[in-house]
Amino acid sequence: MSKFLKIFGFLIVGFVFLTSFSSATFAGNPPDQNFSGIYLDDIPADGQTTGQVTISLQDSSGNPITKDNVSISVPDNPSISISPSSATLDSTGTTSFLVKSSNDGTYNVNVTDSTTHTTLNALGQVYFYPVESGDTSDSSSTPTPTPGQCNALTPGDAAYLVSADTVSETQVKLTWQPASDPVTSYLVSYGLESGDYIYGGIPIGGHDATDYTVNKLQPGTTYYFAIKAVNGCAPGDLSNELPAATEGIPQVTTAVTNRQQTASAGGIQDTIGNTKLNITNLSSAEPTKTANRQNLNLINIIFIIICIILLICIIISFVVYLRSRNKDSYLSESPPTTPIDQASNQKSKKDELIQSIKQGL
Repeated sequence: MSKFLKIFGFLIVGFVFLTSFSSATFAGNPPDQNFSGIYLDDIPADGQTTGQVTISLQDSSGNPITKDNVSISVPDNPSISISPSSATLDSTGTTSFLVKSSNDGTYNVNVTDSTTHTTLNALGQVYFYPVESGDTSDSSSTPTPTPGQCNALTPGDAAYLVSADTVSETQVKLTWQPASDPVTSYLVSYGLESGDYIYGGIPIGGHDATDYTVNKLQPGTTYYFAIKAVNGCAPGDLSNELPAATEGIPQVTTAVTNRQQTASAGGIQDTIGNTKLNITNLSSAEPTKTANRQNLNLINIIFIIICIILLICIIISFVVYLRSRNKDSYLSESPPTTPIDQASNQKSKKDELIQSIKQGL
């Protein structure tokens, strides 16, 4: 019985350990640079106007970081003001800050997760654009900000879309030659007809981005893609256009037009401006993110199977223990005395008495 009790105890301890190990493994992961990003506005550098900076943090498997305490910093801009000093990530792994500055320029934004003691340096960039000072003839006049006006230089020329590769039924990978500086990011636009980019203005990558995988496309559909370089709040010209279909064997479509054949800036120009959203560090994360999520699902399945096996072993051990206990209890009890046994006992006593009398005589 003690043997079964020991086995039963070991199984319970193992089950509790695995449960605790699972909680420790899938909770409290640090944010990953490749799966996190910053959404922000271009802000006038007047020292008064605030802009919103929203951060989105995910771990290396693409899962949102929740309930962690985070803060942002812009170390190269001493005049910047950030409010609040720290914030807590919500259930989607995002939170927002308000910033303002009197210094114009583009600055790197660092994000610190104080819960996991992780810092993501240069996760994104914030752009403070210069403002006109107004009438300076009067020495008592103060600078007058001009919200809505972008004074940033446009990119030197348009980017050149080199290829559009079919990755899967819902993905197409774009590759391009970068535009001439100044460039801070790129925008991807696409549609179902040539020149009609109804799905426009997806901000991707940064200055050095040269490829991006467009996701969540419809299977068996032909799309037409174009990109545009952006410098802060100033968009450049659209690139050449390339089609790609999401059906069949992946094929590489190479551009045959020369670099000067670019579309007008119309298309998506009206959709961006001083309140444009820039998304950084998302240029090449999706394929790795999908693979990591598949690995995580496999780990979860293995863990569930192990827990089920342990639970079955615990139940079997408990049943065996109960049966063994009942058996021991049954054997320890004396069997009942039958009439035949009683008669046999009386005869034995009678024989012993007669034998004793004979010995006495």
